[in-house]
Amino acid sequence: TRKPGLPARGVRALAGLVGGPSAALGGAAGTLARRNAMRNPGRTAVTALALTIGVTLVTAVTVVATGLQNESSGALERRVQADTIITAADGWSPIDPKVEQALTSSTSSIRQDGGLVFGAQEGINGVDPATIERFYRFDFTDGGLTGDGAVVDEGFATEHGLEVGSPLRIQSMGGTTLDLKVSGIEESAILDVLGLGPITISHAAFDRAFEQQRNRLTFAADVPAGALAAFPNVQVQDKDEFIDAQTAWIGMLLAILWVLLALAVIVSLFGIVNTLVLSTFERMRELGTLRALGFSRRQIRRMVRHESVITALIGATLGIAAGLVLAVVVVELLGEYGLSFTVPVGSLLVVAVIAGLAGMLAATMPARRASRIDVLKALAYE
Repeated sequence: TRKPGLPARGVRALAGLVGGPSAALGGAAGTLARRNAMRNPGRTAVTALALTIGVTLVTAVTVVATGLQNESSGALERRVQADTIITAADGWSPIDPKVEQALTSSTSSIRQDGGLVFGAQEGINGVDPATIERFYRFDFTDGGLTGDGAVVDEGFATEHGLEVGSPLRIQSMGGTTLDLKVSGIEESAILDVLGLGPITISHAAFDRAFEQQRNRLTFAADVPAGALAAFPNVQVQDKDEFIDAQTAWIGMLLAILWVLLALAVIVSLFGIVNTLVLSTFERMRELGTLRALGFSRRQIRRMVRHESVITALIGATLGIAAGLVLAVVVVELLGEYGLSFTVPVGSLLVVAVIAGLAGMLAATMPARRASRIDVLKALAYE
């Protein structure tokens, strides 16, 4: 007989591994289920393929998204030095400058508008150089923040060949032109979580050119109770609350991915059910022999269920492994931007548990059908 190839041997070994608990806990039925999965590794792998593909994609994106969340939270933790942050109630709309004026503690605000730079629209931030660095830290690679210069991020500087001292012309949407020089270059974050633009200038320069006089964010040392009662459209957050709010969209992305995982599991259920039903007919004589040798209907049902769970776990295991490899490639490509490889162990364990439960659910009908075969007809089945 022809020896199985390397992939088949790998699936057989994996079936033996993930089927170990079935053999240990399922008695004779569990042992036979493990052997059945190992006996035909090609069919087992094909049955688990749909689940493998779905789990691969979800695992890869979950790992990358977890890395993005950690990097984004870490960047905000490092950069935001304020104890209190004031934003609009929706988190992104500009807020009235009177909000800042109503506070008696030290404050600093970031304004924002769009301007034309090198023929393209870019986000322009306005800050107070005298106060901003008490509340917000810039990660400079060269130069610094001045009242008459512009800070650009590293990616923008590289794209346009800028360095400290380079001229930079900014035109507001109202037609006013600012001729500045680059005074500093800061590190580019892998994600601009705050939605700020690549160019930062002083409030004095910003107010000369831009009509948008409202603040995007206001940092404060302290906000006394009731100080902002006249501004119901703003929210006051401490640093942890602010970071959680700014990175919440990544959690929403992960939730969407888990919905996709659920869809992949549902699709894979049909494949597993179909294979188990066909297997019931193909192994009619085998099932009849087991019944004749004393296997109860309950044991037959248990065997089919364990076989289905083993198949699903093989799909999940292969999918998780392939997803981690894919995530490594993505992180390697984005590593220069600070993205780190983080394995969300808890999430991956949940994936495996869901796969096992899906396998158990998929086996419900085929297990019942297999347990109800007529022993005499099965023994005579050709």
